[in-house]
Amino acid sequence: MMHNRGAATYEQDTVQNSYQEYPSTQPFINDPYRRPAQKPVTPYPESNRQAVMSALRGLQEKIRQLELDRTQAESNLRNLAQETTRYRDILQDEHDATNISLQSANISASARDVHTKLGSAEKRCVALEKQLDQMREMVKSSGDHAPCPIRHKPPVSTATTSLLDHHRMQSEQREITAQLSKISELERAQMKLTATQTLAENKIRELEEKLREERHHRKLMQQKASELEAAAASNRILQVSEQRPKKTKKKRKCVPPGGSTSRMPRPASSKRSGSAPKQHFKLKIGDIPFIGGTSVGPSHSVPANFQEVLSLMKSHNNQLCESPRNATYRPPKTCKGTSRRRGGAPRSLNSNGNCNGDLTELLLQLQDEFGAMSFEHQELSRQIEEATDVRLRDDLERDLELLVASMEAKGEQIARLRRHQEKLLRRQTSKRRPSSAASTISLPTNGKVEVVTTIKTSGGAVQERTTTGSAGKTLNLLRNLQRIQTTLRKDDLSWDC
Repeated sequence: MMHNRGAATYEQDTVQNSYQEYPSTQPFINDPYRRPAQKPVTPYPESNRQAVMSALRGLQEKIRQLELDRTQAESNLRNLAQETTRYRDILQDEHDATNISLQSANISASARDVHTKLGSAEKRCVALEKQLDQMREMVKSSGDHAPCPIRHKPPVSTATTSLLDHHRMQSEQREITAQLSKISELERAQMKLTATQTLAENKIRELEEKLREERHHRKLMQQKASELEAAAASNRILQVSEQRPKKTKKKRKCVPPGGSTSRMPRPASSKRSGSAPKQHFKLKIGDIPFIGGTSVGPSHSVPANFQEVLSLMKSHNNQLCESPRNATYRPPKTCKGTSRRRGGAPRSLNSNGNCNGDLTELLLQLQDEFGAMSFEHQELSRQIEEATDVRLRDDLERDLELLVASMEAKGEQIARLRRHQEKLLRRQTSKRRPSSAASTISLPTNGKVEVVTTIKTSGGAVQERTTTGSAGKTLNLLRNLQRIQTTLRKDDLSWDC
């Protein structure tokens, strides 16, 4: 028994020493999530997640203790089984030895009786041969009753041995019964521990499922918050661009050479500002919905001109590659030239309608670009929240600042275009009203209008362009708008009527 207890203690120490600590960076059993080692752990106050982690650690400690108890119970069961087998073998050997001793004692007693009977018979036969006839009855009676006391005399040593063996077997039987009762109790305890372990594992799985649901819900909330933040930033940029005060422009009278009494408004020439260092704007070609190889020749069709604008954006352009804060939209400015009426039908307003339609298309395009920028702002915000590297987060924040600057510039372009569109609408409504000055103006006899536009560029020669045609055509207007966008800047543009 002492040897078995020592073996069980040694096996228990071996199991305890072979146990490895659970990694602290992996809080979940069936989840590959790992907590970063540099993340500080604050025990007080604990959040819901930390409380769950503490509960999980407690459950893991209990499970480990239950595993140790189960291992110890299994070792005890094995030892008891071995001892039971050994006791059974010992009892069987002792029982066999007792049976053999009893059989040998019986055989020796019977042999002695036989030898005694043979000796007495021989002696009596020799003595009684002479008196065979007379002593026949005596010989028969003596031969029948003489071996009876010897045959029925039990040996004293055999009875004592049987009593001792009987007491020993009873004591061993009681010990075996007690050990079997202990084994049944250990089996019941093992079943209870197994049920407790199963309940703990189910509880752990439920907690892990709740954690996954909470993590998914948190991701959804973060996405929704980033969407709301991007929408709020877009609305703020649009409101700021709408609320900016309009710049005051000086007007100068333009006297026509034909003695006409109509007054022509002249936009003031913008002052040249100091040359600031220009920043190259990185354009993502993949975001532009333009098919390479498509013809972008001059046309009055809006989709064709839209493709031409996209082709200009793909190439290196001074206006498009400036800093996003300085790259503002310059709406096309129509200027009235020297017009003289020589008689005929009044001038139609189809050109103004086509110009308004083009401005509406351009405004929709700018709004689509602003929406794409808002979506990109949302994606950058989400990437910044999910970024773990400090350098990557700094790069994303710089990209976000540039994107916000581009959105502000785009909002300013949209605001200017809306103001210009409103101005054109007001001019159109004012032209429709009858005026005394307009009645004195006449068209040429052939129904053509000659508009002379003079454009002065800084450091370049004076260009004079004459366009003759019907008032309903907008091809020249679109071409001039594209050339202005690609060649002129804000600080070197002046108009002269």
